[in-house]
Parts: sequence; C-alpha cells; structure tokens
Amino acid sequence: MRSEEIDGLLKSLGAKKSEIQVYMLLQLHREPLPISEIVRRTGLSEKTVRSALDRLMGRELVVRVGKGRGTKYKALGTKKLMSLVKKRIEEGVKELFTRLRFRSW
Repeated sequence: MRSEEIDGLLKSLGAKKSEIQVYMLLQLHREPLPISEIVRRTGLSEKTVRSALDRLMGRELVVRVGKGRGTKYKALGTKKLMSLVKKRIEEGVKELFTRLRFRSW
C-alpha cells in the first residue's frame, strides 16, 4: 500500500499528524524500533512520540515488543488499518440508515 493511501486511511480515523508520522515510520521500517530511534527519525519530542504510540496501540495499529529498556514498537500490517476503516464506514452507514428510517416515520 502506498504511503498516500495509508495517510488517507489514518486521517479518516481521525489520527493526528504525529500519529501518522510514527505509524508511517514503523510501517516502512518493518523492524521494531525503540522510542529514542522514533524520536530521532521523526524529529518529534519524546512526549509527542509516547502519546502517538499510546493512541496507535489503543487502536491496535502498533504493538509493544519487549519490556523495560529493551522496549520497541512495531506497526501491524495495513490489513488491520483497512479493517478499522471498514468498521468505521459500516458504523456510519448503520447510523445513516437509522436516521433515515427515523425521519421517514
């Protein structure tokens, strides 16, 4: 999947710019990276990177590998990202049908 497509999918989920930067780096790098390397490569502050990672892990797009000082982070495949977008679209369609049905009565 092209980076523009990944960017668009993340934006459709309401991801912040920092989350997109971190996810793209992890997705392109493929190997797990420590926070210090993510900070170095993105130019973001450590606090911003940690917040982005927390939100990405909450969406189950990134996983933590290891513990303590050896902790690294890895992006899950784009299939997970696409399934989240699909779920959001399905929920939106259900909401739309509910509203339309309510108005038609």
